[in-house]
Amino acid sequence: MTFDRAGDALWRISNKAWTLLQLMERYVNAAIVQRARLDEDHRLFQELIGRRQLPTRLEVAEHMARGFADVHFFIICGDKIHGLSEHIVSIEHDRAIRTVWRKKRVKLDAFRVSRDVLEHMDERIAKRGEPNSGGFLMNGVMYSIGDQTIDVGPSALSVLTSAYAELCDAAAALPIRPEEKAASEAGGPSITSAPITITPQRPQMI
Repeated sequence: MTFDRAGDALWRISNKAWTLLQLMERYVNAAIVQRARLDEDHRLFQELIGRRQLPTRLEVAEHMARGFADVHFFIICGDKIHGLSEHIVSIEHDRAIRTVWRKKRVKLDAFRVSRDVLEHMDERIAKRGEPNSGGFLMNGVMYSIGDQTIDVGPSALSVLTSAYAELCDAAAALPIRPEEKAASEAGGPSITSAPITITPQRPQMI
């Protein structure tokens, strides 16, 4: 189940921090979608190797590519959630928000390390070579690449969802900002309630 929690913090944290929280929610929801795709990747691979006819090299290559793409974006989502959390904490000085960051930081750091492993494999191969550089999704929860094993299972997703949920809880518990409260009591428009209009752009031919 995806999240729709950012609105709970509206008017309680700065506009900048709230916009970052909205973006963080998108990456959390994307990570949830990716985790489901990884389960599907594993199911399809089990079907592939479980049939009577041996899989072709092309079928195996397609599975490897799909698994790599889904793992990679899942890790990217985790790394972006790490960075967005860091930005929010640098803007908001509330103790509860900072407590969430201190509690979750070490586990979130793992996504940054994992992204580095994936995106700098070429450099390690060029310098000293790496075994199994293609990567392999094991049991749908662990991804092996080179000499590294990356957790992409439900526990990894739980790190992301719990960090986001606790940040939302901490932000939603804050009082409404004075300028917002004053605008509301005066009967005027809220500073952050102005509608945002997005004008569709005609696609450009390249």
